[in-house]
Amino acid sequence: MLRLFSYNHLFTYVVLFLITVAVRLPSFHANYYEQDESFYLTCAEKIVDGGVQYVDTWDNKPPVLVWFYAVFVWLFAAKAIIAVRAFTVIYIFISALLLNQFVVDNKLIEKFSLLPGFLLVFFSSVPWYAQEMNGEVLINLPVMVAVFQILNLGERTERNNNYLFLAGILLGLCFMIKYQSIFLFLGLLGGYLTIQPPKLTEVFSMLAGFGLSITVLIGGIYLTGAIHAYWDIGLLYNLDYMLIGKNLGEEVSVLFNLGQYLKLWGPILLLGLIAAAHYRLNYFTNSIRLRKVEVFLLFWFGAALLTVVVGGGRLYLHYFCLMVPPLSIYAAKFFEMRMNPWLRQIALLAALAIPLGTFGVFLVSAFPKTFQMVDPYLTQGGWIDGLRERLNEPHPLEKYIDKTKVKNGILVMDYEPSIYARLALPCATRYTNFSLAYFKLEAFRDLTEKGLISRTESLVDTYRGFRDQLPEYIIDPNNLFPVLRGKMPILFAQYNARLVTVYDKSYKIYYR
Repeated sequence: MLRLFSYNHLFTYVVLFLITVAVRLPSFHANYYEQDESFYLTCAEKIVDGGVQYVDTWDNKPPVLVWFYAVFVWLFAAKAIIAVRAFTVIYIFISALLLNQFVVDNKLIEKFSLLPGFLLVFFSSVPWYAQEMNGEVLINLPVMVAVFQILNLGERTERNNNYLFLAGILLGLCFMIKYQSIFLFLGLLGGYLTIQPPKLTEVFSMLAGFGLSITVLIGGIYLTGAIHAYWDIGLLYNLDYMLIGKNLGEEVSVLFNLGQYLKLWGPILLLGLIAAAHYRLNYFTNSIRLRKVEVFLLFWFGAALLTVVVGGGRLYLHYFCLMVPPLSIYAAKFFEMRMNPWLRQIALLAALAIPLGTFGVFLVSAFPKTFQMVDPYLTQGGWIDGLRERLNEPHPLEKYIDKTKVKNGILVMDYEPSIYARLALPCATRYTNFSLAYFKLEAFRDLTEKGLISRTESLVDTYRGFRDQLPEYIIDPNNLFPVLRGKMPILFAQYNARLVTVYDKSYKIYYR
């Protein structure tokens, strides 16, 4: 059984916690929001105000993460984002602590036992400092616990069914947080079939746990009255989304993101792959227990890598977090190899140099008054200076929006949910993810020319949606509002327009 706490390692735990707090500290800068973080907050606010996911707030993601944020909005109201960020520190610390204890208990690493936990903390925080509790970070802990459950299996013991049932429940929960985690489930199931003489009842236990977890969560959706909307938006639109390929206004370049992967994580990935190959080649020199662990680690790492490459066809940078736990173990094992101590230190510094550099840039940008000594070296109007402005100054659109006039909320006709969070204003309509609405609304059918599997919303439904809660301000960077107004001229006749430029991007602001 994996031990979470041991007094013998108290000093290690204290050091690890201090490292976690230090690495996550810049994320508490309240003016900085990532797109996903902002979107979850926007949806959570509508749910807490009495809305229903998939009915009153549109998104094609699984439901658990929005519900998770809704709990924090319900408990902490305007301070929810600070509470989420504080919780994330504790969550990542516990994840690192579990990983470290697993490494120690299985004697995977003889030296530098703190290193796997440190790498997990570091990789989960840099360079996505404020991409707080995204799905990739949230599923790592239950996936780790599922891995540990499967590695607890013995030879035909009665408790095996319990271990696999719990692992299935945890992996089912992960699936309802991030659909791509199905690759992790299949990878871990394949690992079980490899390290353990398979038994039908055991396989059934794991599948039953997986199915039960999903059934309970879908039952929760059914009780909210959103089962039909979930089928249409949460499932069918995901198939549409795979073919559509990108969000409205989103520029995605797989080659560019691949270059970012290689620049940021290439050295550490290389070290991890070398260690995985070395570990495999020394397979027969290990004990039976370590052979089982080595094989399962390989399946875990391979499934995570496949999830990033295949499950995230857009190769978003935050998908890297899925590889963090197994990669942290492999990267730490690299430094167990026989090599000159100087070479070991150079390899570690080289692997962390660019991520540390990006962290330093964010630190200097988030806290400019603290690090004024670097001011003479910054280019005025350069990208670091621009990042400082985004992190510390109010959103430029604030000067054009009178918040005292906002009763229903605003609507951003683009995939820019961070505007809602930066302005501290709710989305007036159910079209919280307008990139989804753009493809589903009949009003834009002539522009999109996409044949969807999911249901297209009629002009009548769109009219009712806007009529029931008309936004006081509509922010339109893509010149879509004139199309919508042309379809329903009487409803939108009262809006006036203003053209503004923000961060080198032009917006039309419509107000009534």
